[in-house]
Amino acid sequence: MLSRNMQDGALITREAYLALLDLKCLVELAVEKAHTAGLNAVGLTVSLQAVENPLDGLKIASDALGASAFEIAVSDARAKIDRAIAWHKDTTH
Repeated sequence: MLSRNMQDGALITREAYLALLDLKCLVELAVEKAHTAGLNAVGLTVSLQAVENPLDGLKIASDALGASAFEIAVSDARAKIDRAIAWHKDTTH
């Protein structure tokens, strides 16, 4: 069984990983919406059928990256990564 100290290190590292996953989800949403907007922009030029307005997808992508939730996710991920780095430096040296 891991010592309490090693369990703490594993937990700190996992928290950093989960914070990065949260950030990844926000970025992936923005990428998906921007990609769809690009496809819709092409569709407007080559298709006679109605397609969704690319502006809608771009606004969603912009909102995802401009929202306070994104800034919080970046800050949280950075802080948790820094904490994990500090923990591992302290225990390996």
